[in-house]
Amino acid sequence: ITVAYLHFANRQETTPAAAPAARQGTASSSASPSLGPWKHITTRAEDPTALSLTELFPSRYAADGTVVRTIQQAGRNCPGMVLGTRLQATLRKAGCTQVMRASYLSAGQKIMATIGVLNLANVTDTERAGNATGATAFVKQLPAAHGPTKNLMKGTGLEEAQIKGHYLILTWAEFTNLQAPRGAAGRTELDTFSRNLVANTAGISLTSRMVFGKPQIP
Repeated sequence: ITVAYLHFANRQETTPAAAPAARQGTASSSASPSLGPWKHITTRAEDPTALSLTELFPSRYAADGTVVRTIQQAGRNCPGMVLGTRLQATLRKAGCTQVMRASYLSAGQKIMATIGVLNLANVTDTERAGNATGATAFVKQLPAAHGPTKNLMKGTGLEEAQIKGHYLILTWAEFTNLQAPRGAAGRTELDTFSRNLVANTAGISLTSRMVFGKPQIP
């Protein structure tokens, strides 16, 4: 079961539901005018270097305490690593070549989450895939073998989607006690964790690809 929570425009929530894509990220004004808003990551042809787990998912990061990666997985079966028939069908047509996932656990073991990054052919395909997210369409959670993240997808959580050039970023966050978030404060807590997760993991290197035309690998 998911709690929908839209970034930015048209915020809404339903249970169960998943959030339609929330577009995030804009171009720097210092970029060459010929590159367009997504600069070097508008298409995979302009950004041909394949994604790597090392690039995207550090073993830990600090944001209100240390957040630790518990498992990661690389794959090429994009439709198989998401839920929702419409989203799966869209990815089959979108030239998706990679789906990279990792799960993280917060300090104090209160919040856990899965993040997925999908490598599509171009931003148009990414927008279509993002728009295909919905009530039953989101990243397939990645449980670890042991510890709290073993229970990912057993509770009520919050799903979000972000478009970043030809990449689709999907996150799922839930409390480790598997209970639904309580009111706006609970949803905001999960939303903040999801935003920080993207910003401190995949978002770093994807932004480097966008601005400088190459990944940033720790």
